[in-house]
Parts: sequence; structure tokens; C-alpha cells
Amino acid sequence: MPVPLLPAPRSWRWICAAYAIFRQKPVLICSALVFYFSLSSLLSTLPHIGTILSMLVGPCLTVSLMNLILRPRPTLTDIFQPFRAHLKPLLGLALALMTGLLLTLSLLALVDSEFVRALSQPDALEALFKPENRASTLALFALLTPVFMAYWFAPLLVAWRQFSIAKAMFFSFMAILRNWRAILGCILLFSLLFFSALVLTALASTLSLALARILLALILLVTAALNFCLTGIIYLDFFPPPAPKHISELA
Repeated sequence: MPVPLLPAPRSWRWICAAYAIFRQKPVLICSALVFYFSLSSLLSTLPHIGTILSMLVGPCLTVSLMNLILRPRPTLTDIFQPFRAHLKPLLGLALALMTGLLLTLSLLALVDSEFVRALSQPDALEALFKPENRASTLALFALLTPVFMAYWFAPLLVAWRQFSIAKAMFFSFMAILRNWRAILGCILLFSLLFFSALVLTALASTLSLALARILLALILLVTAALNFCLTGIIYLDFFPPPAPKHISELA
């Protein structure tokens, strides 16, 4: 199955199509996202196995959310379909992702074990932005990039195209590699829109701190929703069939 090579200006069309999908059912998508993140956070709080459980169900939750976003009239069957029909391969995909993350951290630990140890602490974000850890942080993102390239579209390829785990990760990686210019342009445009919204929030904080907090929460929620819509649009551009007709027209 050849992966198409799309022009870089495709980025703006992706963002517009993602917004068009979000505009059709914003309350449903945002409500599903709140449930998605709440469930993941709840699982993560379980002692010893919480983080592992959260990562294991991640691909299933992603496919459920994408079914809800991309289908014109999603039903309970669509939402629970990944858990019922594709649980085993999606769990295998989660294990493959966890293996990739462990290998990445193991390689980085050979160079900077203290930095890797700091990442397991509650103040992990602080460790990422310390000036003395700049080189290690760059190395971490460089090592993680191919892992997430291989994973990005893999859950959808496993559930919607019945690809094997290895085949799904290969085609996800190659699709992004071949179209890195369009992907990079999309990331930059999306980031520009996001930071513009943050600037408006900062201006609103001069009038009312409570209003600014509400706006910030809404911006983060809508940004996450648009990000999932964008993933669906890009997937359908890279792997057109089978695609819902109303989504194909938007993309």
C-alpha cells in the first residue's frame, strides 16, 4: 500500500477540516475528552500498576474517541467496539509502545542516568527545563520522535484496517517521514493559533483573573479536541479507504 506524498500547503486544509468536524458536535467531543482524560488520570492514581494500566488502555480509548469524532451518528457499539473487537492487538500495540519508551530511557541512562532518574520523580517537568539538562532533554526528544512517529496512526490502522502491529507501526512511521514538511507546517500553524489564544487569555487576565482561568481551561480543552480531529483528518488523507464519505468531503 503506497503512502501518498502530499504538498506542504496541505497543512492549512487539515486544520480547517478539523475545525469543521469539531463544529458539528463540539459538546459531544469535549465531553468525551473530559471522560477520556478523567479515566486515564483515575487509572494512573492506582498504586504500582496505575501508569501501566493507563498506557495499556490508551490505544483502545483513542480508537473509541476517533470513532465518536469521525462517525456522523456514533452509537455505544462504536464507542465500545475497540474493546470488544480489537482488544488483543491494541493491547499488543500498547506493549510495543511501552517497550519503545523503555528502550529510549535505557539508552539515555547510559549517558545521563541522573536525568533519567529525575524523570521518574514528581518534579519531572522541572528536570526537563533545567539549563544543565538541556542536552539530555534534546536527546530525549530526538529518541522519542521515531517512537511516536511509529505509534501516531498505528491504533487506527490496527482497528480500522486490521493491520498487524508491526505493519501498522511501519506505515505510520513512513507516512509521517514522507510527509514531514506538511506535518511540520501543520504543527507550526497549530502552535501559532494556540499561542495566539494564550495571548488573548493573558490580556483577559488584566480584566479578571477568574475569567482568564475559565478561558484557559476552555482553550486547553478545545485544543485537545481539535488535535484529535486533526489526527483523524490526516489519517484519512494518508490512508483514504475505508473512509466515511462526509469526512472525505471535508478533507
